[in-house]
Order: sequence, then structure tokens, then C-alpha cells
Amino acid sequence: MLTTEQRQSFEESGFLILERLFRGDLLAKIQQESSSLSATEPSESLRVWHERALFRRKAFRNVLDHEPLIGAAQDLLGKDVQLLAIDLLVVRPGQGEVGWHRDVTFACNKTLSLNTGIYLSDMTEEMGPLRVLPGSHRCADPPKERG
Repeated sequence: MLTTEQRQSFEESGFLILERLFRGDLLAKIQQESSSLSATEPSESLRVWHERALFRRKAFRNVLDHEPLIGAAQDLLGKDVQLLAIDLLVVRPGQGEVGWHRDVTFACNKTLSLNTGIYLSDMTEEMGPLRVLPGSHRCADPPKERG
């Protein structure tokens, strides 16, 4: 599925953007379920739901069978791909930053895991844009200043 250039870019930069991977009915159902969950929370709160809550809803279970997503993960990691966690993070406009962080630091240069972000709304300044630091996956320390 992925081209040689995409795989090489991922290894060098530490990220890969696959636009419009979810479309049509699946995307609409994920957006609908996300909106339904977030409507139960105060509008000023930042909220995270984990797999225990998400997998009660078919739309989120269907993500696990979405061939373009699974195929891309297998192209980067190999056929033995395992889900560790699935979260829905709702950040409302003006809530501030989640903050730069690294989930795991590995002591080797082989890609052993990957995080996948599926953005259901546009990343704007008001939403707190995603900050990507190419090559930071190979650095031992976090960045010292914001760029």
C-alpha cells in the first residue's frame, strides 16, 4: 500500500500523513459517535475516552477492520500488528494545549510501535495546531524550546 518513498520518509522524519483515509459512511459514523460522546460533557472540558467506552460503539470497532489503516501499519511494522490502546480525545476551541510529549522512548533505531492520530476536525490555530518535530523520534531528550 505505501510507496517506498512514504516508508523512507517515515523512517527519517518519524511521521507520515495519509489524508482522507476515512471517508463516507465510516467517517460519518465515527464523527457522529464522537459528537454524541462529547455532548455528554461540559463544553469547557477537555475529555478522553478509552477503548472500554469506545468499543461499545460499532463505529469505533470498525476502525480495526479498515484496510487502508491496517495496511499502512503493516507496511511500517510488519504483519504482526497489535492494538495497544484506542482513545478519543476531544479538545474544544480555546482549551489550550495538550503539550508536547513522547509516549515511549526506545533504545534502538528500529520502529517498534507507532501512534496513529485520526483527526475528525481541521487543525486550526484556535484548536491548538498539531506540532510535528521531524526526527524527534530519534532524539534522546525532548525539545528545549517551542519552534
